[in-house]
Amino acid sequence: MEKLTEKLEELNNIIFLRIQELIEAKGVDSEHSSEFVLKITDEEFMRNIDGTHYSGYVTEISAEYLISNNGNKYSFDAIPLEDLCLAVDSVL
Repeated sequence: MEKLTEKLEELNNIIFLRIQELIEAKGVDSEHSSEFVLKITDEEFMRNIDGTHYSGYVTEISAEYLISNNGNKYSFDAIPLEDLCLAVDSVL
């Protein structure tokens, strides 16, 4: 029987692959860096980073990290996995 941690790693790999594929297909210039990103345009999916307004909201997803409306960069685990999936799916 496969361990849950192995399943989680598999899911993370699928998410990161999807992000890369979407950036190649629908990527746009970032407002905060010199790279292509996925833009989250629907406010419903702009998740608050740490529960306070100081960190800002996720407005861009790069191949390596999340970018807030303030231009700060955060690791993918800065928001719950479900919220990351919803944000990625909102770009489809």
